[in-house]
Amino acid sequence: MKGVDISLAGGWIEVASIVHPPGEVVVSMRPVSVFAKGPGSGIEQLRGDLHGRWRQATRAVMVLLSLHGLAAAQIAELLDCHRPTVRRWISRFNDEGLAGLADRPRSGRPPLGGRRLTGRIAALLGHPGPWTLPWIRRYLGWPQVSMRTLYRRVRLVAIWRRPKLTARGDPDHDHVVAGIVARLIELPRQSVVLAEDETHLNLLPHVRASWTLRGARPEVLTPGTNRKVTVLGAIELTTGRRSCRPGRGRGSRPGRRR
Repeated sequence: MKGVDISLAGGWIEVASIVHPPGEVVVSMRPVSVFAKGPGSGIEQLRGDLHGRWRQATRAVMVLLSLHGLAAAQIAELLDCHRPTVRRWISRFNDEGLAGLADRPRSGRPPLGGRRLTGRIAALLGHPGPWTLPWIRRYLGWPQVSMRTLYRRVRLVAIWRRPKLTARGDPDHDHVVAGIVARLIELPRQSVVLAEDETHLNLLPHVRASWTLRGARPEVLTPGTNRKVTVLGAIELTTGRRSCRPGRGRGSRPGRRR
């Protein structure tokens, strides 16, 4: 094929800027667009790191975006920060170069509660909760800080949200399914197969919010001792016809009356 350069790396095929004869077909292939995606906890942790341990790299990104012609408002929207913050770091870079992007020494008294208080909070929240500020303060041994200071320290490593409810699994699931498949294989043709089962709908307990480490969300198993609503059902496996009805009592079975 004339006019096609296939020497470019990365799977690109670019068409050379020449005049092609009439009727000649020119193919230009582009890679598929790829967009970032991930769990909400991971994205939230990434945003926190951009303003935390990676804050100096974020300031360098501000400078690079500014060099590419983006305004401070656009940069602030992309990096989830304030416009004055963007202008301040760009001005420091213009005045001091790369050295201006580093943290400057801060004056004032040392942080209350000691330098290890944040680490102790993170270690404490690694255990199952729920955790509230009074409980955190109690288990830390009543540190000599105000509730407001303790709140700020907790916010560095945790967020306030509800745990995630997860259903209990069946440890014998694979063994039971294998037994059912083996029995179905042994049946003669045109057999009518009815599958009957029941399920218990547990009323979920009230789950309160708690301080949770950033990037982690605790899971609370749905207990099996709550009030239940039993649903009985059957399905004909060849036609897909199904029937279900609520049970009349706990542990009800088809054909059993109370």
